[in-house]
Amino acid sequence: MENQNIASADWLTWDEEVDVVIIGFGGAGVCAAIEATECGASVLAVDRFEGGGATEASGGVCYAAGSRYQREAGFDDTPDEMFKYLRMEIGDVVSPFTLKRFCNESNANLEWLADKGVNFGSHFNGAKTSYPGKGVFLYYSGNELNPRYAAVARPAPRGHRVVGEGPTGKTFFARLKQAALDRGVRLWTHSPATRLITDQNGAVIGVEVNRLKEGSRAWRRHRRTYRWARMMVGAVSAQAAERFSRTLAAIEAENVSRLRIRARRGVILASGGYIFNRAMIAKEAPLYQHAAPLGTPGCDGSGIVLGRSVGGTTASMGSVCASRSIAPPIAFVEGILVNGEGNRIAAEDAYTATLGRLIAESPGGIAWLIVDKAILRRAMRQSLPGQGRLLLIHCLPSLMLIFFGSRKGATIEVLAQKCNLPADALSQTVQKYHAILDIGAQDPMGKKQEYYRQLTGPFYALDVSLRSKTAPIPTFSLGGLVVDENSGAVRRDDASTIPGLYAAGRTALGLPSNYYVSGLSLSDCVFSGRRAGRHAASANQAIAMPEMAE
Repeated sequence: MENQNIASADWLTWDEEVDVVIIGFGGAGVCAAIEATECGASVLAVDRFEGGGATEASGGVCYAAGSRYQREAGFDDTPDEMFKYLRMEIGDVVSPFTLKRFCNESNANLEWLADKGVNFGSHFNGAKTSYPGKGVFLYYSGNELNPRYAAVARPAPRGHRVVGEGPTGKTFFARLKQAALDRGVRLWTHSPATRLITDQNGAVIGVEVNRLKEGSRAWRRHRRTYRWARMMVGAVSAQAAERFSRTLAAIEAENVSRLRIRARRGVILASGGYIFNRAMIAKEAPLYQHAAPLGTPGCDGSGIVLGRSVGGTTASMGSVCASRSIAPPIAFVEGILVNGEGNRIAAEDAYTATLGRLIAESPGGIAWLIVDKAILRRAMRQSLPGQGRLLLIHCLPSLMLIFFGSRKGATIEVLAQKCNLPADALSQTVQKYHAILDIGAQDPMGKKQEYYRQLTGPFYALDVSLRSKTAPIPTFSLGGLVVDENSGAVRRDDASTIPGLYAAGRTALGLPSNYYVSGLSLSDCVFSGRRAGRHAASANQAIAMPEMAE
């Protein structure tokens, strides 16, 4: 994807001319489109597929503080507490000022979404879960309750799930897409952007797009292949991702019309991450090259590659979220999580991304959850759908793990042999775990005492390794193009910005780029998408920055 450099925009014949071109029409792209149109710009969005991307396939959770939904549920939360908590989670991936601004604007962004028809709810049940059950729309979506975090920031449920049935990312995107179209945003689907066009000063002035003719045989094949891959979200292997990508690229290489779009004010890159680009993962994050990708074929890294082609710099490209869900069912949290050396590696009630990263970084990515018969039976009962309980999509992985990913031993020593674990080390780990319970001490790893219990034989080990065949750990990329934190403009290595080029969402370095908390990605899509849309629409004009609330 080399850029095309010309002396002046007048030197080319353009097929379309608009103020702002948006590449990628998922969560960040649609928010950028709405914001740009509300600032008076004409907008054309192009998407390699049909829009929605990973956002549409997500759980539809936004992370925010000080909302009316929290107050209705009885929680008096503030942006300051959210700031203190997130500082512990994300480190220095963005400046303290930007994090503060993100927290202070989080509730206003929820209300902005509500104004566009995206509704949230206040039903809360307090259960430890990786995703709220049916009818639940507010939950603790990170490590807020972990004693180490709670000692710094007052806990509050900040995961706001869009009201709807099942995973509600599709509802989130559908409402925003309609809001964008109602405001005059134009959308080209099945139209991958292949090149940025720059002038002699290095400013981005347009985009080259390969567009499939709607209704053609190639267009139908392209749509059918993509929709099949999208249906398989969460169940696609690394090998299958490569096959889908090759098939789609072959269709695009032979059956397209090459068109040039003039962008009078700016181009916004918002095409998501790169987890489906397996060559890119192998280079940037080799630890995860054989792990299961979580996303859609649109998560191909094309926006990042386009940004790099005109001098954009990247950061945190080796950062990947590996999400190992132990709870639900909540009974599993009472077990002991060990690595391939038989040593305990984490508090079992930690957030899924915390567990996933620790497992991925363990020798060989090997991990087992040690439980007993009583825990296993309760886990089976809890692995059923119902009001306030598991959604069907979350029942299947836990049941698969119980029936097809477990091994049994009458004693710890026998279990260790069946799992190829050192018996002495595993036995000592279990003894130390029981000793904490016997003396009533605090868990040095921070697990809440309510989840502690003595394990009695027979024992079971559940394979929760990075490459578990029955319950693989889903992964998605987090790093991206470095941007100016005030405008979203893409930066070069020397920290200067590229005129006319912006990035948002997972294409850009942002709040979730170092470490992930459920809901942080969608909230960052809204935050960074609106930021880029506002500044691109106002290019070459003075724009007042919003005041940061005290």
